[in-house]
Amino acid sequence: MAKPVKRASIPVAAIVIAFIVFWPAGIGLLALKLSSDRSAAVKTATGKALTVAAAALTAMGCLAVIAGAVDAEWDAVLGGAVFAGVGTALLLFALRLRKTGQLYRAYIDSVANRGRTDISEIAADAGTGSAQAAADLRKMISLGYFRGAVLDEASGTITVPRPQGGGVLSRLLPATAQQQGAVAARAQVCRSCGAYARVIPGMHAECEYCGTPL
Repeated sequence: MAKPVKRASIPVAAIVIAFIVFWPAGIGLLALKLSSDRSAAVKTATGKALTVAAAALTAMGCLAVIAGAVDAEWDAVLGGAVFAGVGTALLLFALRLRKTGQLYRAYIDSVANRGRTDISEIAADAGTGSAQAAADLRKMISLGYFRGAVLDEASGTITVPRPQGGGVLSRLLPATAQQQGAVAARAQVCRSCGAYARVIPGMHAECEYCGTPL
């Protein structure tokens, strides 16, 4: 069984300070956070916002290069080229993040919401091949999306533990309440990955798969 890798979260304050002191370092820290944050990686808005910011940075760099070339200000050309280069790299990262997030959401929908266990069926739901799906699922397990899951590539299946009473519900609902039915759970869809969950009104809960607060 692949064990999730514990990754230290990068504080937002550290990213902001890095942008102020040396913006390329800020971009690097932002990219690192997005690539390791389960919730951000599958959130549609994250990829879109990063794509827009990267495109704007690239466009500003290109305009600076053109303006500098027209006025023969080569320092401006060099600075613009740096901005355009960083913007292009960030744009490629953003596009890859959006593609990965889309695939991950499809896998979570197939496994968590539809209850699929056959990798070929999961691959069909996601619109990809079985080999690619197996590799992606293996990585998702290591990142903590499918906690406690067992990927058996020999039989072409994935087994995800499903605690009695629902993953989030069984951990949050006190034993006495579970026995007496004193607390009514309600269904909720994770706004990041789209997984269905049962939560207790008034109690803190997080998505079983991506960790987003519910």
